[in-house]
Amino acid sequence: MGSRATILLAGLLVQLSGSAACATNDFRLAVGPGPNQQVELSWSLPAGNLWYSLESRTSLTSDAWALAEPVDDWPTNATNWWIDARDTAFFRGKAAERGTIVSTSLLGRYTQVDIIDLMFEIFSTAPLPARYAVDLYRIEYTTFDPRGLSVRASGVLAMPGSGALAAALVSYQHGTVFRRDRAPSGVDSLDRAYSLILASDGYAVCAADYLGLGSNAPPLHPYLHARSEAIAGVDMLRAARTFISNNVSVALSGKLFLMGYSQGGHATLALQRELEQYHAAEFPVTASAAMAGPHDLSGTMTDAMLSGAASANPAYVPYLLFGYNGVYGFYDSVSDVLASPYDVTLPPLFDGEHSASEISAFMPAVPMAIFKPEYLAAFANDADHPLRRALRANDTYRWTPLSPTKLYHCAADSVVPKQNSIVAHSNFVSRGAASVWLEDPAPTLDHAEGAIACLLAAKSWFDTLR
Repeated sequence: MGSRATILLAGLLVQLSGSAACATNDFRLAVGPGPNQQVELSWSLPAGNLWYSLESRTSLTSDAWALAEPVDDWPTNATNWWIDARDTAFFRGKAAERGTIVSTSLLGRYTQVDIIDLMFEIFSTAPLPARYAVDLYRIEYTTFDPRGLSVRASGVLAMPGSGALAAALVSYQHGTVFRRDRAPSGVDSLDRAYSLILASDGYAVCAADYLGLGSNAPPLHPYLHARSEAIAGVDMLRAARTFISNNVSVALSGKLFLMGYSQGGHATLALQRELEQYHAAEFPVTASAAMAGPHDLSGTMTDAMLSGAASANPAYVPYLLFGYNGVYGFYDSVSDVLASPYDVTLPPLFDGEHSASEISAFMPAVPMAIFKPEYLAAFANDADHPLRRALRANDTYRWTPLSPTKLYHCAADSVVPKQNSIVAHSNFVSRGAASVWLEDPAPTLDHAEGAIACLLAAKSWFDTLR
């Protein structure tokens, strides 16, 4: 090796000799020759639900440790990483524990009458049978965040009660919420209600809160970050399955369904991709229903943002900006991006305690008006702008689904245009996906009103497959 590779090896030795975390998890980094005159780092995989991250810095004394690029590739279950031998860098490994239950609690027991009352409250009728009482649990579990660090996350598990046969498992991905307590494990959650209704018809339903929402969460939800949505869903499935096998008399049938609306539709395709690419043997997907999701963030949704149109919910734009900055680090100071007074008034509102309407009240009707003109011009004109790169990285159609997949979307949706699902469907088909369909259950309904129609249509489809 040349002198630069020798410096790299010294950095590895220094880090490993002083790292209790590496020693505890039997995480051992080795260095050797790689392809094309690169240097290869490799490591062993100890047993358990552990995935791994590699961090680097260019100086042992002055630089902060950061994930090796690209961000969304970490953590990984791969066992090697190649670097240019001409680069001077120091590396350390970290292990993130996945899907281990930290705590559980019973949130409530709901009778069949309770479920029927709930359906009348939501639907003004009872369109689904309430065949079983339902037990609802909160589960806290280990997963990892976009920095590759092990964190706690939370979610709910709704289980059909006595008399239920083997239950198909549903992973339900919830829609956009700004307040932590509006996630499924919180109070007054519509998504919790949907989980209860599905469980009363014999499904076992788990719903992750996503990172930054629910309990024991980081301070800011990385909104529409596909990998975070997917990882929280995978590890919630692990925790739910463990809890059911150890604590519930109802067995699982082995069938797995994925569904979600709005952000939940985006998260559903992200989760499906994650399962099919990394966990196909552990979690084979029976069918997936992605409903009204912003799948084409870099195209359809970007065009909508730049159109200059007013929005009934302008808070979505800073939510995405602040969430992505926490992952990708676009700026050091929000004042470099947002115009006055929004650089001062908006950040404190994203504390998990304010609703969309409360935040929107501090915003102009045209959401892009919060940006500095020069930043907005750069974003509009530079195809390689950092925010555009992040949006492309979080499009959820750049892969080929293997499981039966239906995209549900109402034509009159003005919040998340149907073009998102049209783009996703056409890309899936062009990539050779054999079992992908696009359906419109209620063409005249807008985003909020279309949710029920899409959910009922997806549930009806699942019923034919369970």
